[in-house]
Amino acid sequence: MSNSETSSKPRVYVSVIFCDRIIREHATDLLTGVRITDGYVLNPVGIVPPKADGSPDEEHPLFIALPVKFTAIIRFCSEEAVTFTWTLKGTRPNGEPLSRGPAALVPVQIGAGPDGLTVSSNISISSAEPGDYWFEVYVDGVVATKAPIRIKLGTPIGPLEPLQPMEFPDPDTPLKPA
Repeated sequence: MSNSETSSKPRVYVSVIFCDRIIREHATDLLTGVRITDGYVLNPVGIVPPKADGSPDEEHPLFIALPVKFTAIIRFCSEEAVTFTWTLKGTRPNGEPLSRGPAALVPVQIGAGPDGLTVSSNISISSAEPGDYWFEVYVDGVVATKAPIRIKLGTPIGPLEPLQPMEFPDPDTPLKPA
């Protein structure tokens, strides 16, 4: 953004919080963040894979982590009415982007003061890579704010016992009363 654009356009203030989920009352447009957080602990689950012969390979369990799913609540406000575009970009702890494609530019118009805009964005991180994941909110192509969420690896669960095949009664055999 050039200096002439910056000085002629009202500044947009941005804040971000993360939570497990939201409740939105559409009639009143009220939004509630449930379990506001700045991090999660992943407990990988151990699974006993089968060997080539179909028997359980209990000596080599596989550990998997379920995706971390949460919501970003993003608030935009300005001292004057303003039109702008915004986007959200995430970065992994190793510096790589969370998303492979280009981030969508979202055009918005907000009023002055409390007549801003609050949006929510569902996020899913399908990696067990521990560390700080940074999320940047851009306004008209410029970083307006950044917020981290920390993923820690906890104690693995398992390994879980291998599934046993279920035995079903012969359909031709009558059931005995209990």
